[in-house]
Amino acid sequence: MPGKLLFFGGFAIALGIQLYIVVLGFKKSLPHGFCCLIVPGYVLYFALRRDVRQIRAIFFWATGLFFIIIGAFLLS
Repeated sequence: MPGKLLFFGGFAIALGIQLYIVVLGFKKSLPHGFCCLIVPGYVLYFALRRDVRQIRAIFFWATGLFFIIIGAFLLS
């Protein structure tokens, strides 16, 4: 049971933060928004740029990924 909770909770956190960064990309410009939405890894690049620096968002995104990994480990 805790493995499922960690896995799906981490997935929800990571997905929510990723969508937050996509919205920031669309606020900056249309091409940035579409790149964040479509290109893998561009979310991380965009969030770490100097003009939109989102360290807290990246921290929570990484926390979600950590929960996914721990949850998958507990489920196996």
